Amino acid sequence: MKKTTLLLGVLVLAFASMGFECSVTTANLSDIKIASDKEGKSVVSSADVGKPVFCIVEATGIPSGKHKVAWKVTFDNVAGKNKGDKVGEQSMDITQSSQLWTEFTAALPGDYKVEATLTDEGGKTIATKSSTIKVTGSAPAAPAAKNDDKDGDEDK
Repeated sequence: MKKTTLLLGVLVLAFASMGFECSVTTANLSDIKIASDKEGKSVVSSADVGKPVFCIVEATGIPSGKHKVAWKVTFDNVAGKNKGDKVGEQSMDITQSSQLWTEFTAALPGDYKVEATLTDEGGKTIATKSSTIKVTGSAPAAPAAKNDDKDGDEDK
């Protein structure tokens, strides 16, 4: 019986040492808040075309070492645009728990997806949060073609 228990214990230790990976980090991201101000005091679910939108997230439990938060904004449901196509991206290094924000201004009405991804200094993803924002209003009118030919003659 003792040999069986000893053999089982050795097998468990061998199995655990052959690639059992364990992470004890408490680093995380809060849900993304969409607001009309960078402090997050005026949370919104929609915004107007051409107005800045602020996306805010809390990075908490950041242990010592360098971490990165990468922001990505994509089209989610915008007429004439492919879902998932990138509108913009930004990344920032962080070394401690903090509130982070990014800003974008949509030129077209529709739904946009905002995603924040927290990675450690080795590039391993720790957490990803996303949210959507509805942008309302009208797309700006295309500029009219300018005709400088005042005398009616075409230049040759």
